Parts: sequence; structure tokens; C-alpha cells
Amino acid sequence: SRRFPVVYDPMKVSPELLQIASATKQETYVFFGGRAERDVPTFVKIVKMMPDVKFVCVVDAKMVTDEMKRLSNLLVKTNVSLTEFNTDLARASYCLIPLKSKAPCGLLVMQRAAMLGVPIISTETYSMRTVVPDDNYGFLSPRGDADAMADKLRLLMSDETLRQRIADKARQRMTMFSHEAVGRQMAEAAQYVMAQ
Repeated sequence: SRRFPVVYDPMKVSPELLQIASATKQETYVFFGGRAERDVPTFVKIVKMMPDVKFVCVVDAKMVTDEMKRLSNLLVKTNVSLTEFNTDLARASYCLIPLKSKAPCGLLVMQRAAMLGVPIISTETYSMRTVVPDDNYGFLSPRGDADAMADKLRLLMSDETLRQRIADKARQRMTMFSHEAVGRQMAEAAQYVMAQ
């Protein structure tokens, strides 16, 4: 970290999505979505462990298993537009993204969820730690640990104060991904390189 300056990818959420996210939730559901390195088997285990919780899964059609189609508490959507994907995320009460790789993946969905005030439960990876540095911002669990993820989801569902505090802290942290903040990071990185 002393030799390489870090510059984050800028992130911005449209005012329409922010309005959708700030509106009263019409229904409670857990969002799972994206493509890169999603851990579908772990996700399915969690859905089966929590039969009274509604899950909305927005993924590529190739990722859908026969077992997913049989789960009554799981709504599966495939090959939707980016607008619909973002709207489903914005209306969610929780964002659950188990990952099967330690390589950077899922970061854009997590950043967007944090900006929209949707509490995050995901797999612990180096890149996820930029969004969720500790349990004050969301929850990260070991790869493949369905029990730990389900426990954290239950904790958030049972404690509205905790859920709101985590959502607020994560949203506040996302200011470091704003265009202005990233512009400053680039300027500082350039000054650092030129001084070497």
C-alpha cells in the first residue's frame, strides 16, 4: 500500500433509483443477482434453509438449475435489462451475494446496493472489503458458508435498528466512490508517481 496508490472505480446511481430505494418497500425480499463467479449452490442452500423468506434471483439463464425452479420462495428472473436489474436491487430489503472466487467479482452490485441503502451479506474477498471493511457496514462470511450467511441474514431481519445503522454506514462509505472523490484519488496518485 505504500508503493501503489489506490484509485477506485467511480460509481453513480441515478436519482430515479435512489427514489425507488427510499420509498417504502412494498414487500420484503432478499436480492441475489449478477453473473461473475456467483456461488449458486450456496445461494440455493440458503433459500432452502429459510422457506418463509422470499428471494428474488436475477441471473443469466445458464446459471439457473432445475432445483431453483422448484423452490416456492424463490422468484427467478433471467436476461433482464440493466434497468430492471437495478430496480429489483433498489426495491430489495437485503442483498445476498455468495461468491465462489476470491478474485474481484460482485463489486459493482455491492457498491450499488450500498448506495441504495440495501444491507449486504456476501463472501469475504479482498475486493469486498473495500465496500464492507467490517461488520459495521454489512456482513462477509467465508466462501461456501451457507449457515453463517443465513445467520447474518436472520440477524438483520430481526433487528431493524441494526439493519438501518448498517445501511446508513455503508451508504456513507460510498462517498469514496463518487466521481469527485475518485478524481481526487487520481490527482493524488499522479502527484505520488511524479514525486517518485
